[in-house]
Amino acid sequence: MLFRRRGRQEAAADDGIVAFWAWWPDARVRIEAAIKAGEFNPIMAEITARLNAIHEDLGCELTSGLKARHAFCISGRGNRAIRPVAERWLEMAPAADATWEFHAARQPGRRRHDEFGDRVPAEHDYRLTFHLDPRVNRLDVTVFHPALTDLPESKRLVVISLFLSDLLGEDDAERWIGKFESAPLPLDDSVDAAGLRAEVTRLRGLPHRTRPKTIEGVDPKGRPIRVLANLKIKRIDHILEDQHGTVAIRLEGTWPPSADMLDPLDVLEDRLEHRLAGTATWVARTTKPGLRTIHFVARDKAAARHIIESWAAAHPKLNVTTSWEADPEWLFRAEWNGLIEMASVARESPGS
Repeated sequence: MLFRRRGRQEAAADDGIVAFWAWWPDARVRIEAAIKAGEFNPIMAEITARLNAIHEDLGCELTSGLKARHAFCISGRGNRAIRPVAERWLEMAPAADATWEFHAARQPGRRRHDEFGDRVPAEHDYRLTFHLDPRVNRLDVTVFHPALTDLPESKRLVVISLFLSDLLGEDDAERWIGKFESAPLPLDDSVDAAGLRAEVTRLRGLPHRTRPKTIEGVDPKGRPIRVLANLKIKRIDHILEDQHGTVAIRLEGTWPPSADMLDPLDVLEDRLEHRLAGTATWVARTTKPGLRTIHFVARDKAAARHIIESWAAAHPKLNVTTSWEADPEWLFRAEWNGLIEMASVARESPGS
């Protein structure tokens, strides 16, 4: 597989990934012997060195597989910025066999974390309540455990975060858990950990509408802003789309802009989105006084940029400017994510 052209840090990571899988065929034999003998220190030091060559913050876990005898899992340890690195590692992995399978994130399972100290809260004593936030299709969760009541709030939240990650696996915790908080007292009408796991399984099996929603408010500079965004799109489901592209169109006239001005732009935007299908994903558009900005994410920005520039060249009167930046955490969404809490969702609409 050929990697696309990337920045220096990403290229170094990709070189480390290639070297890792070149090392693997011989190393797997020694890893299997270490597992059988229960002597991990020498081989774990070797594994750590290989992972550090990819990224110094990658972690590793050897565990039982879901289908294979063993699973080799790497993890960004909650660092969303390097989750795409782990995904590229997985993309280069050999096919799973009866002995080994591979994962780019920790799978469900109970673990002893350094953050727990000497206490490992028993899973059966967790009690939870939750409700679905339909705007973002995630569960907001409140958690009580008697062993956590004497801990400071910040420590309780760390333990709860690790518990949820262990219960669901890192990726599903990211995918399905929104806000979480600790409860100092037992909860009424609560469920156990299995109850939350069952609810996530239920949600996973439901069809999910992804129609964009319109949000209105003010931006950080106090200017009015209208956002049409797919609030349910989840970073974890687009791991390798870590390039953020914008298409900015200057608007003439007073605020709010008229439908006569915006309706033709909506049609042209729909055509652009159609041309980008399979190359880039539409996330949102923002409209402010004098400016409309369309936001896409892509893995291969060169391919997406070519399509966008071709589209812009066909419509020279639009006064289009474009930009691209690496954004593995999708931080560009912060501006309108804040509006979700402050502003009511005006309506579901294909236009703004």
